[in-house]
Amino acid sequence: MVTLWIGDFRTKQLQNTFKAAQQATEYYFLTDESADFVWFKDSVINQLPNLSLDSANVIINLGFIDCVYSCIWDSFVIENIADQYINEINNLIEEYSNFNFYICSVNPITKDYCFAGNNITKNILTNKIETFNTKIRNNCNATFIDSYQYLIDTHFTTRDGVYFTSTTCNALHNYIKNNINYSYSAYFNPRLIAPDETVDSYTYWDEAINPLTKISDNAAYAWGRFYEIIGEAPKLSTGLANTWYEYNDGYLRGNVPKVGAIACWKSIETISLPSINIDGYVAVVEQVFEDGKITTSESTSESGWSLIDRTNTNNIWGMDSSKYEFQGFIYCPVVSTISKELLCTKNSYNITLDEMKPNAQYIYQYLSAKGWTLNAVAGLLGNAQVESKMSPYMWQGTIQGSIINSDGTHTLNTSVLSGKNPGYGLVQWTPYTKYTDWCDQNNLNYWDINSQLQRICWEAENNKQWQAKPSKGYDLSFEEFISSTKNVSWLAEAFAFCYEQPASSTGTSAQQNALKDERGANGEYWYNYLSSIQLETNSTVQKIGSFKIDSCLQTEVVFSFLVKGNNTITWRLSRADASIKTDTVIVTDSYKVINIKNLDPNTEYLITLTTDGGIIRELSFKTLQETEQTEELNESFNTGLNKSISLYLNK
Repeated sequence: MVTLWIGDFRTKQLQNTFKAAQQATEYYFLTDESADFVWFKDSVINQLPNLSLDSANVIINLGFIDCVYSCIWDSFVIENIADQYINEINNLIEEYSNFNFYICSVNPITKDYCFAGNNITKNILTNKIETFNTKIRNNCNATFIDSYQYLIDTHFTTRDGVYFTSTTCNALHNYIKNNINYSYSAYFNPRLIAPDETVDSYTYWDEAINPLTKISDNAAYAWGRFYEIIGEAPKLSTGLANTWYEYNDGYLRGNVPKVGAIACWKSIETISLPSINIDGYVAVVEQVFEDGKITTSESTSESGWSLIDRTNTNNIWGMDSSKYEFQGFIYCPVVSTISKELLCTKNSYNITLDEMKPNAQYIYQYLSAKGWTLNAVAGLLGNAQVESKMSPYMWQGTIQGSIINSDGTHTLNTSVLSGKNPGYGLVQWTPYTKYTDWCDQNNLNYWDINSQLQRICWEAENNKQWQAKPSKGYDLSFEEFISSTKNVSWLAEAFAFCYEQPASSTGTSAQQNALKDERGANGEYWYNYLSSIQLETNSTVQKIGSFKIDSCLQTEVVFSFLVKGNNTITWRLSRADASIKTDTVIVTDSYKVINIKNLDPNTEYLITLTTDGGIIRELSFKTLQETEQTEELNESFNTGLNKSISLYLNK
């Protein structure tokens, strides 16, 4: 489909970046250095019919000049200008029904701005920009692309405070392009608290949108939750839950639980139970854990909204087998899982970007579950693209260092490797024996991508391979790298200089700059690619502990945990199968203390902690009597091992 870009001097600046993309997509540009609303109305709107396009993606990237004018002249009220844009764009959307309209936020600046002899402070202009963006976001019918927040989050760079650097141009282009393809959020976000009628997200269960009456109804909740996940009205059945699994909605089915999927049960009708429970039952999978358990969100008219931990006992997933039969899972179309079978494993440098994408997804899924941030993973990928094309089978120089046996196992080709010390694997361990000997010691298959990722994590935990380079501007440890949310280009450079350490990292200034540019741009590419798709990352293998309080004799318990890195942590208190209380907290490099009151004496409770990254180092419990138990958490504990803590405190 043709893509039409409409914008001011910043869009003109991006046009060199767009040239590479034109190979796959036909781009048109309507731009002007000083484009404002008057130009948009008088020039652009009148030109649209002359383009003779049957359909198009239209990206509007305007408003900066208008914000500047509003800082200089009182007659330019930014709210009024935003309203004018909104009216014209909404009219265009009605007139050109075959076009997809997108409007980008006005993007940020880093310094004061001088325009026509007028010096405008950064704070004043930023205020105008944010006011304009808020107005557009809330009232314009075009899809809003929040590139402003994206640039803030990724620590963008400019040449002079306004004009972007080439790295930022590349990142911005990829971000906008990916948002044309996907209008939903970058990651799957599990719903671990009940929908709130006072917030916008509740509209997915509003009767005006949801055809299945009210949220308390079982099917109505699942339909609305699916809508919330995929960002558009689902094609699911609007009938009873009994009809969902066999309904022809075009979504894939299966028996393996995945986040975002809908678990479906069919009611059993018998002679003894005629027409009882004929509605069936559905629940949405919010979390999947290594031990096979899942957490589902669901709602019924009797019990309201709840989170339920389920185990697949006798293929019934926690339901009453006398009343229900489990049918399977309806998979969410925007959440993907990459299996090893889809990975590119060629020993060749002729691997395309498209062939690398499954490998990039797999690496991200693995490392994010170990606490790596997306920024850090992208930094590593920016290097792996150069070192190995992300193929775990890659030998330096593509020598045939492995013999692939008929059963799929590999054997080192000693006749080829004799007297040589080539690099091998994702990050090209050099000499290869540094890695293969370690695999032998740990009984691992050296060709397996999991073994290679396990080695990288081991290196981070044991401070191996990484050498900080303060003189080069990269003064951080490996552990700090994996939890960092700094600029992706900078992290890719840091990985090159501190971990990979190719010859060019100590070469001439020109060689070092070329190394930075290449790996930084690669890292930005993979950050934007992974940001454009939803992956089973933050909700898979993120249950860091279930802590059982045995027969607590007190009615109040305090627990605290020490966090390393930045974590969004959800804690949940439950008794038997009932969830009593849940909450989400954000903790960065500090202790967090949670106070739970009004417990029932002599009752077993379960506290479950879930995190989106980082590491929890220590957990402690105490009661009003200040009797305290502290647990030093090790790696196996962080990945989901249950722990029982007895609090018989009246002894």
